[in-house]
Amino acid sequence: MNIITVEAKLYTRYPRQTNGQPVYLEIDPKTETMRMAINGEIGNAVPMDVWHGVRLRYTLNIIPTIDAANALMEDAEPLAERIIAGHEIKWDGSNHCGYLNDDAIAAQEELEMIVDRMGENPDDHQQVWDEEYLSEDLRKITAGTTSDEITEMVDDIEQSASLENAVIDFDVREELERRREEAREN
Repeated sequence: MNIITVEAKLYTRYPRQTNGQPVYLEIDPKTETMRMAINGEIGNAVPMDVWHGVRLRYTLNIIPTIDAANALMEDAEPLAERIIAGHEIKWDGSNHCGYLNDDAIAAQEELEMIVDRMGENPDDHQQVWDEEYLSEDLRKITAGTTSDEITEMVDDIEQSASLENAVIDFDVREELERRREEAREN
């Protein structure tokens, strides 16, 4: 079995969307590969081969940290191997569809329980910072705040996020400059 290790934070929020994209664990029986990725589709859309069970996806309830994502795949490897061993693709008259034998179904049920329990440990959650995170920094913004001071604040916030292993979900400089303009207008 080939496990594709997660090396980057699993967070993306598309423009005009209120939440980040869900993360899923995927098992591809054809290539005997397991990976974790961000769902690139908005809403409930899935690729046809996922819809028909050729590739199998299990959606997580959280945005996991890199370490938690990799640990989950390592723990799930024996179950994924059973799922792959019991997976068969058949033509149903109009599509190629994936089917699982009894042992693969049992392994899949165990895997789904592990995936569902992933959110129980707060350390597994990827921190996501939005504009509310800046509440203290925003009090420092005045009409007289210079561009150099904003640059320092941006650097401090980005460094803090890096140290906290957090994802910043907005343009920090743009938000600080917008607040400065508001202060100038008032």
